[in-house]
Amino acid sequence: MPNRPIKYPPDSHHKPAKIFRFKDLGLVKEKYMADLVVLDKNPPEDLEHFKSVHAVIKSGNFIGQNEIQTGLKNIRNHHMNPKKEVEPDENLQRSSF
Repeated sequence: MPNRPIKYPPDSHHKPAKIFRFKDLGLVKEKYMADLVVLDKNPPEDLEHFKSVHAVIKSGNFIGQNEIQTGLKNIRNHHMNPKKEVEPDENLQRSSF
């Protein structure tokens, strides 16, 4: 399938921010706050593509594949053994924007 940008109505992503009167949310631009999930594949083509997470940007921190996979592993381990404390991996680095 061709790799093409997805077109959304211009207000579709920031209308909720306007409704709730958040002045610095809802757009991806300088001086705005945004949490993003970066996917490798196009979800409208197949909903399974939501599983193709390449990276996450949360509170200005870039979270790449290594940290995502480590986090998922910790979640699975915690689910299998809920009494065990999950320790953050201090070797993982986050890039700040």
